[in-house]
Amino acid sequence: MITKVPVNNLKEGMVIAKDIFLPTPIYKEGKVIGYEHDVEKEFQSLIAAGYVLDKKLIELCKNHLEYVEIQTRSILVSFDETVINSVVIKDIKINGRLRINAKISPNISIIASNKIIIESNIPQGCTIESETAEIVVKGDLIGTQKSPIRLKAFHSVTALSAAFTEISSGGIVMITNDVINSVIIAKGTITVHGSVINSKLQTQESIKINNCGSVNKKGLSHLIIKTDSYAALNDKFATEVVKTPILIKDINQQAIEISKLKSQMKELLNQGQKASRDKKKLLLEQLVTSEKELKEAKYDLRLQRSKLVDISCQLIDQLLQNKIIISGALYPSASISIETFTIQINNILEKVIFYIHDADKTLKYKVFTHLP
Repeated sequence: MITKVPVNNLKEGMVIAKDIFLPTPIYKEGKVIGYEHDVEKEFQSLIAAGYVLDKKLIELCKNHLEYVEIQTRSILVSFDETVINSVVIKDIKINGRLRINAKISPNISIIASNKIIIESNIPQGCTIESETAEIVVKGDLIGTQKSPIRLKAFHSVTALSAAFTEISSGGIVMITNDVINSVIIAKGTITVHGSVINSKLQTQESIKINNCGSVNKKGLSHLIIKTDSYAALNDKFATEVVKTPILIKDINQQAIEISKLKSQMKELLNQGQKASRDKKKLLLEQLVTSEKELKEAKYDLRLQRSKLVDISCQLIDQLLQNKIIISGALYPSASISIETFTIQINNILEKVIFYIHDADKTLKYKVFTHLP
């Protein structure tokens, strides 16, 4: 959720909900001496959505704004860090940063409003959530089929390895070793330096892994790139494309009507002085109006077709943007998806990159010798 916060109530750690545009500062000897007032470059995107406020940015906001739109869940965020050095045997919920330097018991819930750093392994059944920042696990995520581990972070998630783990990340996910029997959903790039086995990885950017599958361990792995923007564009295209036949039908009907009016006008003109002057005037007015409406309808059709072309170009650009890169081996069986395109892999491939071909607009792969 989003709420407007008066600039005087802003605090460090709050997360910006929407881009903030501020005048461009003019610096001299490292100090701000004024602001750019050139109309063409008066404003710049100084603070992007998702940025965490610090003292300097808060002061800038106070100089130029009355309110700032903030992620509601970040309003109580604190940079204060809580450090736990004893065995964790009960649930934890704190406002601020959290660092755990001790062993964690199974089935523990850990929630912090800011960054979470865990120096140990995380055992089965644990739930870890950072409401506005990232989760850093310097050990392994060791869940079980009956008691999986669940991690949820507003920003990134990093860990040594993951087994029977569900990860939800608003940023990147980086796993140093293997991902086994797990699900990772992220908005940013997913990187696995080890092997992905019997797992699902889904992101809105790119996937970079070493091995997918294994000679000894069986199970289908899904590697998926699916973006919100592509889905929204597809919906927009579907909405707009149905308007085209309606516009064409309207144009055809108007053309038929104009043809009838012209025929009636010709008949009146052939009658000479016998034809009613008022009738001629009325018919002429109808003809002028109809031709004007036809012209406007044709213009609307051109605009509609131009809009469809623009959406199509955006869809293509989105398709070409992200890649799935496997620097080691890809074993059967695996499912590779980018947006609405999918390939099933039933043979061993090595050093491959999956992408949407810019000409064919299909999902393909190619072998590479050097990492792109």
